[in-house]
Amino acid sequence: MAKVKTITRKHKTPSVWKGSMTMENAYSSGLAGEKTLQALKNDGVFLATRCDACDIIYFPARLYCERCFSRILETDKIIGPYGSVESWSRVAIDQKGKKLSKPYHAVLIRLDGANTLLLHRLEMPTEPYFGLKVRPVLKEQDKRRGSITDILCFKPLPQN
Repeated sequence: MAKVKTITRKHKTPSVWKGSMTMENAYSSGLAGEKTLQALKNDGVFLATRCDACDIIYFPARLYCERCFSRILETDKIIGPYGSVESWSRVAIDQKGKKLSKPYHAVLIRLDGANTLLLHRLEMPTEPYFGLKVRPVLKEQDKRRGSITDILCFKPLPQN
């Protein structure tokens, strides 16, 4: 029988090192995400994917379902472009803790036809609310680069 070595710590509480650290990361959009970004760049459309097993529509597009891990075969489903606000936060400081001269709202938007949420910027002079209908504002086509920033922001739809 193998002997199991027990490791014990002298201190029962974790150590804390106070301070700050600048951190950058790069996120790959992957094959399906790249297809989504190219559709946004070239045609100004929101391309999503649908999991047949879960009946979940993903935007941005995915190759595999996050819920059941099935391979997603339907890859050319156009959704939106309108959506509704599901949640938001007022952003008043930048990433370095400096006060912004003009605060904005970061919102979670459910594009019409999608089950997932998109985090983006909302241009609105007043406080948003749940269910607020919004529309995207895209860069001019010749200025798009195949990035989520090709969407400049979202704005409220006119009220009837």
